[in-house]
Parts: sequence; structure tokens; C-alpha cells
Amino acid sequence: MRQTIRRLTRIEIENDLTEDSRAFLGDLVYQALPELYDKVPIDRPKLNLILAAQIESPSTELSETWTVLEGEAVLGLLSVVDAGDLDLCQRTGMLDIVRHVDRDARMNFKRALEGHGSNVETLASAEGKYLPRMAVAEAARGKGVARRLMHHVIDRYPDAPICLHVANTNAIVIKLHTSLGFQFQSESDFPIRVMVRNPH
Repeated sequence: MRQTIRRLTRIEIENDLTEDSRAFLGDLVYQALPELYDKVPIDRPKLNLILAAQIESPSTELSETWTVLEGEAVLGLLSVVDAGDLDLCQRTGMLDIVRHVDRDARMNFKRALEGHGSNVETLASAEGKYLPRMAVAEAARGKGVARRLMHHVIDRYPDAPICLHVANTNAIVIKLHTSLGFQFQSESDFPIRVMVRNPH
């Protein structure tokens, strides 16, 4: 079956997808950043639906989300924001999650997040595009889905620097992005580092 790349609209997500389909989308978002979402004091099925509802939601890290589809099945997703808007998008998305948490759990969550940012290299520039979330469905891994999504975004923004964060331990993702022209922003020893692809 032929694969296509397109954005799912918010109306489509809210009105046309079953709860199971929305949960699957949210689970893909979760898989893109488990080290953060594992700290959220919300049961996983509910959190998955909250994350799915952020897709195409303005001023979140998922406001521009591209998907690879095979028929109606989502094989993977990749989100894009302006690098200069990253802090706003992170705050907006987290506030949306936190409003679903009771007061006591909110305080525990805040404590769990303390120090999280100290492991993450800061972007050197607010120029260009930033890729907050990328995930491929387990059944579609190793079939070029992530590469297709990356090529789509690179082709869509040919004149913009594109950056992202990657864990030092994620050799597969580092290899993919290196093959697409990304380089580490610096020689830092942060556990989570910035990779950048400058326009050619």
C-alpha cells in the first residue's frame, strides 16, 4: 500500500478518529520523549489522549506535526516549531498537561522535574526550525519512515537551519541525522545534545 506524508488536522483528530486511534497517536508522542512523560503523574491511557489533543494545537510543540500514513494507519510522526518559539511551546504544552493533575500531584511533579534541564544542552541560536518530537510505530521501524519524515521537513524548509536534541546514547538517531547533514552543535558533554543542519 502506498505511503503518504501529511498533517492531521485538529478537526480530524477530534471528530474523525476513534479513541483508540487518538490513543495510538498520543502513544507515539509519548515514545518520542519518555524521559519527560514518565514523570507525569497521570495514568498512561489518559496522558496519551491529552498528548494526541495537542497535535495541531497552537503554541505547543506539536502545533505542526507531520505523519507518514499507509492507508489510514499512522506509521510515524515528526513535529516542527520555530526555534525562537521553543520555550513558549514547551510551557504551553506542559501547562496543558498540568491542568489535568490535582494540586498534590502537581507539587510532586514539579519536584520530579527539578534538575531535568541541567542534562540538556541549550540551543545556541533561536534561528530556524526545531524538531521537538519524532517517533515511529514499532511495526514500522527499520523501514525508512523517520528518514522520509526528515527529508520532508528538510525539503519544506530548505533555507532554514534545523536543529533538535538527541541523547548521547541514541546511536541510531545520531547515525540517521549525521547521514542527513546534521552535526553536533558543540563538543559539550551534556547527556542530551543539540544537532544542527545548516542550509546548503
